[in-house]
Formats: sequence, C-alpha cells, structure tokens
Amino acid sequence: MKYRYDLHIHSGLSPCGDKDMTPINIVAAASAVGLDIIALTDHNSIGNVKNVIKYGEMLNILVVPGVELTTNEDVHVLCYFDTFEKLEKFFSEITYPFVKNNPCIFGHQYIYNENDEIESEVQRLLITGSDFSENIIYELAKKHGGIAVPAHIDRQGSGMLLTLGTVPSYYPTIEISRAKKISDYPKYAKAHNVIRNSDAHALNLIGIMRGKMELPSLNATEVIKKLSEYKSK
Repeated sequence: MKYRYDLHIHSGLSPCGDKDMTPINIVAAASAVGLDIIALTDHNSIGNVKNVIKYGEMLNILVVPGVELTTNEDVHVLCYFDTFEKLEKFFSEITYPFVKNNPCIFGHQYIYNENDEIESEVQRLLITGSDFSENIIYELAKKHGGIAVPAHIDRQGSGMLLTLGTVPSYYPTIEISRAKKISDYPKYAKAHNVIRNSDAHALNLIGIMRGKMELPSLNATEVIKKLSEYKSK
C-alpha cells in the first residue's frame, strides 16, 4: 500500500521555525492535509520528538523519530530511526561546540511539554555545525540502526551536492528540495532513491511537498527499511 509522507518538518525548537509549530499543531496540520507519515527533524536537537510521537499516536499519524544534523562541512543530513530510543542513543554521541543563541537575531528555540506549552528554551545555537563529518554521521546512524539521508542536496550553502561537489554512493536515499524537480538532477536520481518533503517551518507548509511510499505495513521499521534500500542498477 502507498502512504503519503512528509519527512522533513521543524518545530519551534528550530530557530527558524514558527513558534506555533508545537507538537500538537504539527500533528493536527499533518492530519488535516491527509498525511500518513511524518518526521520531526529539528536542527541538531531532538527535544520535541517524543511529544510529536505521542500526539501522532493519538491522531493515527505515524511519526518517524528523526533529526536534521549539520556536519562540520556545514552540510545538512536527515537521520531517521524506527524508535525514539535508537535516535536518543545516536544523538548522545554527537558533540557540538557551544555557541550561545541570540534570540533577537536567530529566533527562540522552544521545547514544549506534554500539554503543548513552552517548557524551556535551549541556549545553544542549534544551527551551529557538529564536530563530525558527513561520513561519520552516516556510520553512526547505521551503527544505531538508522539511516542518514542528505537533505536538500541542491541547496546552496547546506546541500551536499553544492557544498561537497558530489553525493557519495553509500547513501541509498537523498532528498531534493521542493524548489527543484527530480529531473534537474538525473545523475543523482538514477543512482539514489529520492524523497520529497516540505522542509516546513510553518504550519501552512506542512505537506506542501509530499511523496508516496509503498510499504507492506505502516510502521517506522518499514520506513527505515525502505529508505535503506539501494537502488537497483
């Protein structure tokens, strides 16, 4: 069966995310536009993932635990896991230099509680790159049973293709942003599976770009398997 997905969504924890991007609002918006699967992928933090999973279960939306990491090359990589516990163990190994956030410049970084209220604010600037290169991020995700997917490879500044000049063949799946067509990158579309997501930072953008994924059953393990499949040549 084919399921509609949007696997790149930010909450108000990401400094660029609107502050009404709370866990319940995100899941409700996903439900309203008919999505079956979503992933919360905040920048370099997993602080709101657990509550998005909780509300997803309430509204019958599958939430794949995830995060959008910034490598030390300033490349964005989406990392997905089939359980929050695996995501948590993976993320515990990632280290960052501490740069204090200035909310007046970059925006607030809110963690929400179980009642969808602001519980705390992260002081570390979450758009700061980690201490790890993209290949180490890939291996760490794999070690913890997940999959790393280069985010918006076409984007200037944080896309792998335009930053590094190529996308290594060990990535089975890549993301091309909603600003481009898959046909714009025939070489990479031929070599890799491609996912399309909204990269939503505001509620009205959730599901604006979505894909369909064929799965034998609707669960996070099957999503990770699908994203981990190498394209047959």
